[in-house]
Amino acid sequence: MTSTINDQLAEIIFSFSRVMKEEMTFDSETSQLTVLQLQALILIKKKKILSMSDIADQFKISLPTATVLSDKLVKTKLVKRARSKSDRRIVNVLLTEKGEVVLTKAIRQRHQKINKMLSYLSLKDKRQILRIMKNLSGKIEKAYEK
Repeated sequence: MTSTINDQLAEIIFSFSRVMKEEMTFDSETSQLTVLQLQALILIKKKKILSMSDIADQFKISLPTATVLSDKLVKTKLVKRARSKSDRRIVNVLLTEKGEVVLTKAIRQRHQKINKMLSYLSLKDKRQILRIMKNLSGKIEKAYEK
């Protein structure tokens, strides 16, 4: 029975992930942001300035993948690169004015899309899903830290 439940969970998580990926692309006048790009912009805004290593660590991606991510954001002029003053080998990224504007709009869109997607659930169900996802995420992260 456990295998059946695990299989059903795997299928529903896969299905939900596909829908989320399709629905959670953010449109602006000049670009489409993926969920990862949006999260990167949010992180950059929060930290003010971030290195490629910081991005790779935060999202648990390789350094080359973090570089590709930032390349796309630089190309659309949402972030700009700046060499570290203390170590010229380190390349940092920071939000541009355009990035700030696009980020504000994208966050607004994200709120609208999430509200729509989760409108089918009661507040009690949302809280229960949140509790379960936090619990699972915390345990998985702890297990992979070892």
